[in-house]
Amino acid sequence: MGQSFYLISIDNLQISLGGAKFGEFFWEEDDDIILRLIAPVIPPSYLESDGLTQRSTWAESAPLLNLPPELLLLVAEHLTYADVISLSLICPTMWTATSHIRYLSLSTKLQHQSWAGSRLICLGDYAEDLPTGFITSSDLEQMDEILGYPTISEDSDDGPRELALFYRFYQSYCSRPERYLTICGPTERRRSFLDFFYTPYIPRRVSDWVSLEERCFVPKPKPEDCWMLRNLSKKEFVIKAKHEGRWHGLIQALYTLITWSNDPSISMACEDEVSEAIIRGPWAGDRIDVTLKSIHDSEQEGQCWKNITARVAGVVDSLGQTDHWDNNFKFDEDD
Repeated sequence: MGQSFYLISIDNLQISLGGAKFGEFFWEEDDDIILRLIAPVIPPSYLESDGLTQRSTWAESAPLLNLPPELLLLVAEHLTYADVISLSLICPTMWTATSHIRYLSLSTKLQHQSWAGSRLICLGDYAEDLPTGFITSSDLEQMDEILGYPTISEDSDDGPRELALFYRFYQSYCSRPERYLTICGPTERRRSFLDFFYTPYIPRRVSDWVSLEERCFVPKPKPEDCWMLRNLSKKEFVIKAKHEGRWHGLIQALYTLITWSNDPSISMACEDEVSEAIIRGPWAGDRIDVTLKSIHDSEQEGQCWKNITARVAGVVDSLGQTDHWDNNFKFDEDD
């Protein structure tokens, strides 16, 4: 049958890839995964004044609007993002009063969905151990509590306790990330919610807060800017030469760095030493993100980071020569 792999964000309690063979997903340019690894940036337009035009006066007399703004904020802080938007649309006064909490709620929603900075591992189901330090004592307590006591009390023939517990945890509890950024829960509720906001009675400017698209919150590259795949734990990075090629090659670089197993079967044509290196990925279990070089330089000024692009690109390009169907893959197609 061969070995299957699962991409897991332990901090987000989410799992992706669905148990696919390594060679089946390695060459796919999966923008969804890269987008989840980019820390979202809310455009300045969301902070600009966007007062609504008064259409009626009945809502202005509602008791809720007689509360001090501080109390309105306290109320809004306990609401979901969808409910904050609904509350904001009671009337123009409420829309203005909740502008700050609406922005904070959107920011929280975006950050909650993002994988940027989370611990990632592409785990093979033939793994017999986990990277040292990947599972903390706090993680073990949380998994024990979620799965219910008693679970696995000690190491067994199936492997170390933390591996057996983690396997049970991600198989039964971790959810799959939503493919698209949504304003509210299940599909049925989302449809009725959006249908309401697309009525003629709702100002068009509200749609920016309702029709959320991941790409609207991706930072815009400056001239000569480029994308970086970063290991926040080890302070290492892989960088592209130019930004025009978008994220070409970064997802392949990620897989070669975070894959973990004890069996080198990866369903790809390559030298044994390459597959053996891939299944003991040096970044497996570390905190990963994707960002622009301009943002990195601003945030990490004066700090020492190691550029491992040449080594990683060599691995990816060699796989492209031996395994890719058209034998024409290059890590950075812009060169």
